[in-house]
Amino acid sequence: MGLLDLLPADIDGHAIEESAEAAAESATDAALAAHAESIAVGVATDPATDTFVVASVVKLKPGVFDEEFYRDWRDSFDEGVCAQAGGVVGNAEAQIDERTVYIGTCAGGVHTYHVHLDDPDAIVSLNVVGDATFGQKLMENLPD
Repeated sequence: MGLLDLLPADIDGHAIEESAEAAAESATDAALAAHAESIAVGVATDPATDTFVVASVVKLKPGVFDEEFYRDWRDSFDEGVCAQAGGVVGNAEAQIDERTVYIGTCAGGVHTYHVHLDDPDAIVSLNVVGDATFGQKLMENLPD
């Protein structure tokens, strides 16, 4: 099973396509390489609404995950995404499909979503431009 198999095949009929280039670029990050066993990136777009989601699925190395690591992960991911969208202006927490999902908001309207999956030990992090419900719908349809 590949990491992208942890994501739904589509969001409202918009296929999530692998982005090997984005995964390869992320893999060059030394901090990520120190904590990740592997990474996959998928992208879904809705041209009618100018919406897209970039989903990063990161399988963690054994023993890496704890609450402090997860908080640092979310903060650095949000800062990186929001640096291009006016900075982080908010954070929230929601229960989606019986999982705790952390949601960040950038000044420019971009949203981030994060969830930790126990099996496999992986983090799914999204950045969503356009219709923010795209991220929520993806999180609602993660496999159990």
